[in-house]
Amino acid sequence: MRYLRILLPLLMLLGISVQAQSPTFDGVGRTPTAEEIRAWDISISPTGEELPPGSGTATEGAQLFLQKGCAGCHGLTGTGGPAPRLLKRDAGPDADPWSLGRILPIRSPYATTVWDYINRGMPLMQEGTLSPDEVYSLTAYLLFLNDVIEEEKVLDEQSLPKVEMPNRDAWAPLPDWWKPGMPRLTRYPYRLGILRPNRRQPDGSRDIWIHNFTQGVNKVTFTGAAAWPVWSPEGDKIIFQGEGERDLWITNASGLGQPGLIMTSELPIIAEAYSANGGHLIYRVGEDSKGDIFTRW
Repeated sequence: MRYLRILLPLLMLLGISVQAQSPTFDGVGRTPTAEEIRAWDISISPTGEELPPGSGTATEGAQLFLQKGCAGCHGLTGTGGPAPRLLKRDAGPDADPWSLGRILPIRSPYATTVWDYINRGMPLMQEGTLSPDEVYSLTAYLLFLNDVIEEEKVLDEQSLPKVEMPNRDAWAPLPDWWKPGMPRLTRYPYRLGILRPNRRQPDGSRDIWIHNFTQGVNKVTFTGAAAWPVWSPEGDKIIFQGEGERDLWITNASGLGQPGLIMTSELPIIAEAYSANGGHLIYRVGEDSKGDIFTRW
């Protein structure tokens, strides 16, 4: 009990001493105001409920495209400039939207995403200077250029979310078991997957490489015939397509050890994904982009 009476004041004294020596940040920064937070909160969801009042047409957008300098980067008609093209490829009326190019007004599943990107990211070096009316007009112009809406269509906070995008239903849906807040499928977010997964080198070979943000680039396979890799959920294994495109192999992500054969097929076979718990492998069997999906335990 005597020791306890002595120990308690000492602990209190040490606590006060540590607290007094802790770093302070008086005068550095401040709490943002509610108005400042609202100004930063500019994300627009697919429903468009965050859209501000305003309106615009493709005709007005065409004029703004020149006035705001958009044509200087993207070309007079959305193509031909140093910046990415904004006009889809001419592939016919029934072409798969994915074949029309990396065009935001085509690939985006929601028209509100086009508005959101222009509002937050354009014009270059003058981001955030466009008024809502100007953003509606430029969005209308890009959608009209890509045959998504008619030229006279008026876009506003009510009509924009209702625009039917050509790629709306072509995105892979989230699996039923996924819920917001679930952990990543890999525990190694600093790794960025594979260099040249399906292209051959000048000498005719192709292998799998990992770009590790902390360690650089590492070669994983040495067969000269590896393609279409898929991470395991733990991030320590890679499954890939082997020579002849009719077998699947598994190897250590470290590149150590010998790859092991998983399965063979009479038709081309490609691993698509692992299940989150690592218990199932999803793979596709068939020619080109067609085929059937299978799972393996």
